[in-house]
Amino acid sequence: MEKERPKVGVGVYIMDGKGNLLMTLRKTAHEPGTWCPPGGHLEMGESFLECCKREVMEEVGLELKDVEFLGAVNNIFSPEKHYVNIDFVAKGVSGTPKICEPDKCAEMGWYSLDKLPQPLMLPTANLFKVVAADGTIKSPLE
Repeated sequence: MEKERPKVGVGVYIMDGKGNLLMTLRKTAHEPGTWCPPGGHLEMGESFLECCKREVMEEVGLELKDVEFLGAVNNIFSPEKHYVNIDFVAKGVSGTPKICEPDKCAEMGWYSLDKLPQPLMLPTANLFKVVAADGTIKSPLE
């Protein structure tokens, strides 16, 4: 029998140029009622950039130009649910954000980094623990 391994998720942090972050309120079975940026599962054979572009288009209808690595976090939800999340900052998007998957997203909005909606999804909360306000990354080894 093959051993269970963690899944890989990506998050794409999209800023509006005024210091606000695009956040969505989850309706799915995985942490419903929590806030996070657009993102999802890395598919087999997919690059990080391809995954980011696909997830952002599927969830909020924005065309993503490029991304920059932000951080990686280890998220252990339970003994049976373990994810490694790789997070990126969007470097240029086009379009107007809209909820494209109403069965998965209840709300969407732009929020100041010092007034993010609560509660945050575990991977989002964990990322903010390792990325300092100046953008430097602290050790995610804990």
